[in-house]
Amino acid sequence: MYQAIFFDAGNTLLHTAVDKGERFRKALASKGLEFAREAVKEAIVQVEGELLGPDKPWIGTEEQEARFWQDYYPRLLGALGVSDGGGELARHLKRETFYVKWCVVYPEVYAVLEAVQGRYRLGIISNAFPSMRDALDRLGLSKYFQGITISADVGVSKPDPLIYRMALEGLGVAPGDSIFVDDVDRNVIGAEGLGMTAFLIDRAGQHRDADCQRIESLEEIVRYVFGHTS
Repeated sequence: MYQAIFFDAGNTLLHTAVDKGERFRKALASKGLEFAREAVKEAIVQVEGELLGPDKPWIGTEEQEARFWQDYYPRLLGALGVSDGGGELARHLKRETFYVKWCVVYPEVYAVLEAVQGRYRLGIISNAFPSMRDALDRLGLSKYFQGITISADVGVSKPDPLIYRMALEGLGVAPGDSIFVDDVDRNVIGAEGLGMTAFLIDRAGQHRDADCQRIESLEEIVRYVFGHTS
């Protein structure tokens, strides 16, 4: 019945072992700078509000992303009231907290991919910076996928229908022949709107009232597709 399975990346296949606020706090504490969790959280919200959003320049290349991070860490320190004249502290934060270094794969992911590879074409549709490809490579995930569609590369993000269409065309499959899994309900609903069979991955069981099909492990996808091919 199905020819392809598409997955979101962040918080579907992989996640960061420690959230960014705690990474920043620990990196700063290693330099003798102690901050409350709330203070760091407020600084992150402030800086990301200044640098990200629909009215901000699109970050679509590695060079543009590098410039973003070069601006991000000094701004974060400034928001915390920390002086960093030589820039060494900002460089320390980048080395110790950059998300790619902290990414880990959810426990069932490799087994699930091993189970479905060869039977189905596999793709990723991710709203992410270009460095997401580095994370996928580092974790040994890229080899499983025939198509990796990242919003930064294509200039459009979920739930815009165009990004799903690009991914579908890349694998040469129709929406009705495809499954999509994401951890954000609006992205799942966007895929459903195109005719894809879509699932919300809700590992913590926090979205039992979601307006879409919900699963709590990717292992459920294996049982679903095998049940539809028996």
